[in-house]
Amino acid sequence: REEAVISLYLRAGRVVHAASTRDADRLTEILLRSGQIVRAQYDDAMRRAAGGERLGRALVACGAVSPRGLLEARLRQVRQIALSLFEWDGGDFVFHEDEDPPDEGITVDLDTLDLVY
Repeated sequence: REEAVISLYLRAGRVVHAASTRDADRLTEILLRSGQIVRAQYDDAMRRAAGGERLGRALVACGAVSPRGLLEARLRQVRQIALSLFEWDGGDFVFHEDEDPPDEGITVDLDTLDLVY
């Protein structure tokens, strides 16, 4: 849509990655809003990421989340992004076969049927 671009990446019919241009869909924003991290942890992770560290690694390194917690948060993020598409009443879509995400980061394995049921 005009105000947002959402990308879903699928392999064998399963969602493995999602990206969004909306600020509310950023992993750090989701963690902060849900109370899983506090502002100081957010700021520390963002400083580390600005210095070149991958954001997930930065979140774990500063003690904001455990590796398992990071994976669970990423799964919630991907689910949130994918489900938000069902709220759209218009927009355009493009399908690219065999295209990998530009920066995969943490992949998930989400059954597409879980999104519609």
